[in-house]
Order: sequence, then C-alpha cells, then structure tokens
Amino acid sequence: MKRMLLLVCLVLCLSALAFGQEKVTLSCWTWTAKCVADWLAPAFSKLHPNVRIEVTPMSHPDTHNKTFVSIATGSGTPDFLTIDSAYIQKFIDQGGLVDMTGFVTPIKDKFPAYKVANDSDAEGNIFGVPFDCGPVGVYYRKDIFDKYKVKLPETWDEYIAAGKQLKKNGVFITSVSVAAAAMDQSMHGEVGLHGLLTQQQAGAYFDKNLKPSLNTKESIAAMKLIKRIVDEGVAANVAQGSPAQYEMFTKGQLATVVSAAWYVNVLYNFVEKGSPSYGQWRVAKLPAFAKGGVRASNLGGSELAIPLLTPDNKKKVAMQFIEFSCATLDGAKVHADYGEFPAYLPSYSSDIVQNKTFDMFQDQKVYKLFAEITPTVPTSWRIPPQYTEIQTILQAKMNAILTNKVSVEKGLEEAQKEALSK
Repeated sequence: MKRMLLLVCLVLCLSALAFGQEKVTLSCWTWTAKCVADWLAPAFSKLHPNVRIEVTPMSHPDTHNKTFVSIATGSGTPDFLTIDSAYIQKFIDQGGLVDMTGFVTPIKDKFPAYKVANDSDAEGNIFGVPFDCGPVGVYYRKDIFDKYKVKLPETWDEYIAAGKQLKKNGVFITSVSVAAAAMDQSMHGEVGLHGLLTQQQAGAYFDKNLKPSLNTKESIAAMKLIKRIVDEGVAANVAQGSPAQYEMFTKGQLATVVSAAWYVNVLYNFVEKGSPSYGQWRVAKLPAFAKGGVRASNLGGSELAIPLLTPDNKKKVAMQFIEFSCATLDGAKVHADYGEFPAYLPSYSSDIVQNKTFDMFQDQKVYKLFAEITPTVPTSWRIPPQYTEIQTILQAKMNAILTNKVSVEKGLEEAQKEALSK
C-alpha cells in the first residue's frame, strides 16, 4: 500500500511538473519591438524559460489600427500589445480588452494616478497596466550652450531670447515643421507640442463633461507660443524624427528638442557613437509660461493590455509578463536600461532611477530629473475615445495657423466648431 501511495504521488508530481513546464508562445504587437523582444522578453524568459514572446514589429498607427480591426472582426488579435495612452480609451469604448481591475486595484498607488485614471472606464474598471510615462523636459546640447554662453532658460520668453542669441551664430534653438499635416499626431511635432503646452497650464482638449474645448485660454496661449517661436525665426522648419533633423544635430545647427522621457531611447536609436552630438546632450525642466510657474507636462507614454480574444491559458501567461514588465523592480530596471521611463513608482526612489546614467548624457542622472517632474505634472489632461479624431482636426488647423492662412483665435474657433459637430 505504501509503495502504491508513493507511486501515485510520484505520478501526480511528474504530471504537475510536466504541466508547469508546458511551452507557451505569446504573440505581441508593438511599435517598441526592440524593447519587448530584445530586452524584456529575455529577462522574463530567465524566470519562465518555457514562455516564448513572439514580437511583430509594427508602426505606431498600425499597432492600434490593426488591433482595432481585429477586435471588431473577432479574429487575428495578438495575445497582448502595447497601447499608446492616447488610444486606450478608444479600445475601452470598443469593449475588446480584458478587465484588469482585480490585478491593478491592489497596487494602483504604485503608479501615477493620472495613468490609472486614463486606463479606466467611467465606472472605474481598469483595462490596461501603465508601461511607461512621458514626463517632458527640454533636451539640449550642452556644448552649444557653453560655446555661445547661453543661459538655460527658465521661462518661454527666455527660451525665445536664447533662440535669438543662438540664431546670430547660425544655430536654431528648436525645430517646428509648418507642414503640421505630415507629422505624427501623438508623439512628435506640432500637435504633440501644442498638447503638452496646453497641459502645462492645467488646460485640456476636453472639459469635465468630455466635450471638446479647443479654444480655451490655455490652448490659445500654447498656440501663440508655437507661432511666436516660428515667427521669430528661431525654429528650423524640419520635422522631428526626420533625417534633416538628425543631420542638423550632427552639424551642430540645432540646440534643443522639447520631448518626453522616452526621447532618451530615440536619441540612442538615431545618434551614433562617434557622432559630434554623442555625449553632449543634457535635459532640463520645461521653461515656465511665467517666472515661478509650472515647469512640467506629459507627452505620450503607453500601457500593456490583453485582448478578450486571447485564449484563457495565454491570458494568464500574458498577465505574468505584464506584471513582470510593469509592476516589479526587475522589470522597471530592464525598461529603464533600455531608455524608457518606467511608470512603476517604487523604482523612483531606487538606484534604477536615482542613479541611472547614459553615455549620451555623460554623468547627468536624467531619470532622477524626470522622477522630480512626474508628481508635478498637471492632472487636468483628459483622453476620451475621440481624442485622436480631435488631434486630426487640430492638426489641420495648426497647419493653416503656422502658414498665416488664419489667426490663432480664428483657427482654434474653427477647430472647436468642427470638433463639436463630430
């Protein structure tokens, strides 16, 4: 009898062991393919060697558009995906994502409150886990500022004055493409810049009832600032992320870029070692609209989510990957080393953030600065399902405003009327 019991126990143990070692392949769609495939997946596989993450690289628009279509048609969705903060409410409204409330609620204080709110529906159900944040700063070339003895600006007036000083020496302080219609809506160019400047003033594109509000005083002030930068001639007319922009970096013709924490990784992807600008970059807080004013905003960031169509056994494994990537110090470290700013707040007081340096920035602890900025970001920003449609409307009007076809006030008034008619 004892031998029989031992045999039964052995069989049960071997069965459990075999089940635990069952190989699983998870499909992922993302525009940050290198981050998931080359950094997070290998780190996760050390803990779960029988899980394979199969990443399909996609453009930023395709990641969202193709997933949206797949959910609508009921087939072909990935097992999990990254979703830009500007798009997740559209997916929540569609009803195609797994409800993650049970997982996030016990740890929601470990993420910025605005991130959790953005991933939630009107009843407080949560459908995504914060992956990275986009606190904004001014990336600047220290060598250029030192060479021409330009002080770091604390206000936007000082920023334009610094631009005039640099322009005398053949250097533009920033770039603003007047062909706004050609720009990516969410992360680069004029629409992103206008949005972060509006949020910096505690403004928003939607009121508390989620009706469009594109012609507020904050929106007007943001647009006037962008137009002033263009009209004063201190901005190069090239698009962010374009070959022309990176060529200007190399030639020392461009001094700053206003962008989010994830721009650390952008620089590492496009500025090669040995380039004249490598190691010369630094980050400072945004200039304020008035002396002593708010010097913080947010641009972008993303979430990890699971489509409802994902098989149940894969949902559990996908959730393990998401937990590792978004809600552990080990995952935060991998994310930070890659060059994207984690949304996991416990990492902000650790060496992962406080002492992280990059060769591109020499010894500056850039993440420590972004950790200081994040709690001061105005929480007024709202991103309902129609957010991207509003961006498209605004983008077209910005093109007309920056090319002097319409005034700032009239252009935003027209954008507001069009937004309300949708």
